[in-house]
Amino acid sequence: MAKQPLTTAGVAAKQSELFALSQAALDNQSFSLVTNFKAWIIDNFELTVQEQNFLNSANDDFLRKLSSIIFVATRNRIPFDFGKSNVVTAAKRFETQAKFDFRYTWGGNLDNSDFLKLNIVYI
Repeated sequence: MAKQPLTTAGVAAKQSELFALSQAALDNQSFSLVTNFKAWIIDNFELTVQEQNFLNSANDDFLRKLSSIIFVATRNRIPFDFGKSNVVTAAKRFETQAKFDFRYTWGGNLDNSDFLKLNIVYI
């Protein structure tokens, strides 16, 4: 898969690429993402030196939680929004909003109204 820039458009392009895969191939990518998040991001996105440094210095608890949320969305083909502000200082905050709302009636359809929003905010 081609590397994409870590931008709103790049993340949307990566989602389109992933969501076009067979379920088995998507499962493989999703499991790679959740079990080795740093390597998966490096393999799939063009990172600046500063972005690479932030990724390498991120807390393991944060990375585990973030990768788990993205895993659920990716494996279930739930599109998500990604935003990133312009870099103005070295401080960085990551904000998330998520709602996984689904209903299933046995023998019927699975109804979803899920969303995930990820924002990197430089402060």
